This record gives sequence, structure tokens and C-alpha cells, in this order.
Amino acid sequence: MERHHDTGYLTTGLILLEDEHHFIYKIARIDYVKKGNSFRYIFSPYYNVIDIIPKEIFHGIPGIDLSLRESNFVRKDFIPTFISERTPNSTRDDLDELMEECRMKKQNRLEWLIRTNTRYHGDNLFVVDFLEGAYRERTYNLDTIYELGDSMPTINRELLKIVCKGDDVFSPEITITDDNRAYYYNHLMSLYEKDLSNKKDKQRRGIKKAKEKGIYKGRTPLTRTNMDDTLQQFSDGVISEAQAIMDLSISRSTFYRRLKNFKDK
Repeated sequence: MERHHDTGYLTTGLILLEDEHHFIYKIARIDYVKKGNSFRYIFSPYYNVIDIIPKEIFHGIPGIDLSLRESNFVRKDFIPTFISERTPNSTRDDLDELMEECRMKKQNRLEWLIRTNTRYHGDNLFVVDFLEGAYRERTYNLDTIYELGDSMPTINRELLKIVCKGDDVFSPEITITDDNRAYYYNHLMSLYEKDLSNKKDKQRRGIKKAKEKGIYKGRTPLTRTNMDDTLQQFSDGVISEAQAIMDLSISRSTFYRRLKNFKDK
């Protein structure tokens, strides 16, 4: 979101990463500050999350050397690689059309990246508004972990979401902070993948039996009603983006294409 600031215009976003299971990791805060003809992009990494992500999932922020462990990486008066490779430049013939699609009157490449439904396919990184509720920093003070769900698989999945966001958990049964985040990430991900594997095995056995009995009808297609209901819940703020994507079992890019079509109806 673009806001007036003492130092000029300020736009702030969150760089996030989505893995194959649709878990969302907070990678960095990104600020764009413009005053007069001068501007800066400021990247502020969340090392507490970055440090737990497997290397095969996260390859870094393009143009930023995270091994330097800087609190802030400042790029003054030039467009950093992360922005230039996934946003339209000022010479694009269709720039006005792209701005209009995002309801923007002037070019602000970070703001466009936050608003657009277009997904860059070079990596699994994307950007949302810093103020988006689902990703705001919080501490979970729980009387019991069963506040997160009524079964252990559900609780483990919810804890894993919290770990990936870099938030802390305090309850009688468990405490999760940066000191043990890596341990719980590996432990909870192992449990999640084991549960997922068991479900797939059970599904395969069920399909095999159904085929042997001649009653297998294939996967029940997602109905338009179910799709519209989920998209409406997301639009109304009832469920988060991650929850909507998980409920529909589709990719983020497909989700936003469907959302655009839904809003255009």
C-alpha cells in the first residue's frame, strides 16, 4: 500500500515464499521510499525463517547476498533485480493497460507487484501488502494447543504454518521460539509429510477396491458453487489466501486467475 511519509512516498510489502504443500514462509520486508527524483528500495530479511528453509526450496532473493547477514539491504536510485525481473518497466507499450488493471494511475513498481495477479515463474516468491492480516507478526499465547484444532494432524499443520511465518507459540504443551524453530520445523514437516503419504496410500487402496468392484467414478470435480463460495469467503476476509488455495487444491497463480474471473462476472 502506498502511503505519504515524512521522507516522501512509502510503499511496504512482504516477500513470501510458497512451497509445494502451499505453506507460506515470510522471507523479507521490502520498502520503496521516493522523495523528489531520488528513491530507495530497502530489503529487511527475516533470518529466523530463512535459516530453516531447505536449500532446494529457497534459492535466495535475486540480487541480494543474504550471506552478508545485513539487517537492511539498501538499493538507492536504481531498480534492484528482484523488482526489475518481475515488474513492467516504463518503456512497455502496454504499461498504461497494466497500471489500469491494478487500478493505478502512476507507475510504482512495488505497488504494482503487490496488486497484480500475475505470477513470476522464475521462483516461488511473491509479494503482498505488509499490512495484510494473515501475515502480521503475532505471538500465540494458548491455554492449550487444542485451540488450533481438534486432531493432532490438524494441530501439527497449524503449528507448521506458524513456524513458517516466524511467529512464536507459548502453551502448556509446547513452546516455539527462534531458539528451537529449526527443530520444530523439521519435526512438524516430517509428521505432515508422513500423514500426507498415509492419506495418499489410503486413497489409492480405496480406488483400487472401488475399481475391483466396478464402482469407481473418478475424482469428484470441483463445482462452480464450491469455487464461488471459497472465492467469496476470501473476498470477504473470512479466510486467508493460503486457506483458500489449500481448500481449492490449486496453485496461487490459478487461484488469482479464478478470482479475477469471479470478480469480473
